This record gives sequence, structure tokens and C-alpha cells, in this order.
Amino acid sequence: MREIITNKVRVDVLPEYRNSGMGTYLVTKLTCELLKRDMVPFYSASVTNIGSQMVALRCGYIPAWVDTYGTVLDGGRRMAICCIYNASDK
Repeated sequence: MREIITNKVRVDVLPEYRNSGMGTYLVTKLTCELLKRDMVPFYSASVTNIGSQMVALRCGYIPAWVDTYGTVLDGGRRMAICCIYNASDK
């Protein structure tokens, strides 16, 4: 049986470079590199971060599940939309 390796795609774009296509470029390049290495990329974005969700959609990711995250130490739980790469779309 073949082992499936997943890897979360995440980039942080400095404020002065946002809305320039930089996030989409970086996520696309990272996704391609993971696929070349036979890894399964997935993307996670806060439900309140519409810009990040749009980057995921532009790069070929589709929403797959909603997850909660956070710890008792940071005061609570947050929700994230987790997306999988839709290779059939490319």
C-alpha cells in the first residue's frame, strides 16, 4: 500500500504586497512543487479571511471541510475552511 503524504500550503504576504497577485503566484508555485514530489497539497484559510479564500480558489483549490482550531491558552476556538487541490480542473 502506497503512503499518502499531505502538506499544507500556506503563505503570508506582507501588507504592501497584498492585492498584487503575489499570494496567488506563490501558492501556485508551491502547489506545483508539492505535486511534483507526489504530495497531496491542501489549503486552509480562516472563515473571516476572504482574500485568502479567493487565493485558494484562483489556484485550483475547492472547499472540502471546515475545521476548528485554537487552544485553551489563546482563549478559544476559530474556524477555518480547508480546501483540497482540484487537479481535474487544471
